[in-house]
Order: sequence, then C-alpha cells, then structure tokens
Amino acid sequence: MKTLLCLAGLLLIVPRLSSAPIVVYAKGDSTQLKADGSTPKPTDAARAAFLTAFEADLARPAAFKPPLKLIPPPELGRTVPGARGQIQFHAAFPLGFVVNLSITGLAPDHRYVLRLKGNPHRAGNQYLPEGGPADTAERHYEFLPITTSPQGHYRANLGLFLPPGFYDVQFCVQDSDDFLVVLYRDFFKFTVE
Repeated sequence: MKTLLCLAGLLLIVPRLSSAPIVVYAKGDSTQLKADGSTPKPTDAARAAFLTAFEADLARPAAFKPPLKLIPPPELGRTVPGARGQIQFHAAFPLGFVVNLSITGLAPDHRYVLRLKGNPHRAGNQYLPEGGPADTAERHYEFLPITTSPQGHYRANLGLFLPPGFYDVQFCVQDSDDFLVVLYRDFFKFTVE
C-alpha cells in the first residue's frame, strides 16, 4: 500500500507528455501523430518529406544537443514563481526544427503560446513568417498554442516545418491572456537543411 501511495505521488509531480508528438506545418496547421503510424501525409511533397523524416527520427532519434534551460525573461515579460523548463533539439534537421520541450510550474490548465523570435541582426530572422511592429524588422513565429496539465506542466516532442537556412533565434513561452513572455531561451543556433 505504501508503495502505491508513493507511485501515485510521483505521478502527480512528473510532467505529463502530450498525448502524441506534434508536427507543425504552419501557424494554425498542426497535427498530433498517431501511434500506429497512420498519420495522414500532406499533399505538399516538402511537408510530406518532413513528416516522414520526423516520424523516422522519433523511432530512432539522432543526437540531441545538450538541454538548454528556459528561464524567466529579464524584461518585457512576467515572472511566474517556480516556473522553469528546457528545450533539447537537433543541431540540424531536414526541412525543419525538431525540439523536445519540458515545462513545469506554470498556471494549471492554462493556455500559452510557443514562439520563435528573431532579430534583424541575426541569422534566420528573414525566415520567420510574422512581422513585428511597423517600426522594426524583427520577425517571429507564434507556432503552437498549448495547454498545461492540472499541475501546470507541459511536455512534448515537436517538429516544426521551416524554410531551409541557418537560424539564431529565441524560444519563448507566452501567456495567451496578456501575451507576456513567461519563459524563454535567449538566442540559440540550429540549421534547417
């Protein structure tokens, strides 16, 4: 009985994985992969090739870079006490970006938005699809809305279909209520082949 109580307690503090890996083709165009391998292939050849590469990588993952911590933003954001996370990704991947995301300590059952943020003076800014304010050349990509677990956690394997090139961008988690960043990773580099 004591063992069962300990196991139940551990299940409450371990962040849960999303129900399946998620592939994101564009803003508002994502799908969870089916465990039986029957995820429908897109009609676009490049997107279908990315899905095939992502599924193959999930079965036999290539080496990931060491984990990078997600931290509260130093400014222009909001600190959530106890919130933390990490990303782990491939340095290079064909037709996209593959990242494992783990977040803990956010508001329970709450919606957030995942975003890549560029800088006009860094590589990859030109590949991000959404523009910033009219007076800046900074671009971003709000690629996926997520909802935390009842414990405020979120974990997922994500594949983002992106234009080929070298990227040096930020990874942000922003609150969907006020659009303030609550966790981020300052600039990091990867290549889309």
